[in-house]
Amino acid sequence: MLVLTRKAGQNIHIGDEIVVSIVRTHGGRVRLGIEAPRNVAIRRDEISASDFSGSTTKDRVVARAVLGH
Repeated sequence: MLVLTRKAGQNIHIGDEIVVSIVRTHGGRVRLGIEAPRNVAIRRDEISASDFSGSTTKDRVVARAVLGH
């Protein structure tokens, strides 16, 4: 595992197509923005793969809007 320290407004590039942006930090919380191709599944660890695959089209559209896609 690679562990990095970043400040708000900084980015991390993963390969040529994925960018993780540090949007905001507040207290012990970090808000991230993730730019990735549509074919890359992005899900929080606490949401299982089956929950994500069973999501509605509306859920996926909202997720893409939040992620900037």
